[in-house]
Amino acid sequence: MGILLAGIVFFNVDLLRMNREITHMADRAAQLKRENARIREEVAGLASSERIQQAAAELGLVLPQPSHVRYLKSNPAIDARTASKRIIAPTTTTTTPPTTATAVIPTG
Repeated sequence: MGILLAGIVFFNVDLLRMNREITHMADRAAQLKRENARIREEVAGLASSERIQQAAAELGLVLPQPSHVRYLKSNPAIDARTASKRIIAPTTTTTTPPTTATAVIPTG
């Protein structure tokens, strides 16, 4: 009879331990869900086009005129080779950074 009672007590203690672990894991899952929601909201704010345009304007960047946008044709078979042949060593002279950015969108 004593062995049976000891077994029941051991079973109940083990059940309580598992319940505590389940509760802990559920709390951790809820915490991670809240953190993911916060991070998603932060990413959405950082990725907003209004914020990016404002940051670009603060840096002095402006959108190019449509006539200043050029499209390049991609040729993967020779582009890397051509680019590697055109590499030159940097010079020690300093240049003034341009205030207008030109977007070049490759087509493929």
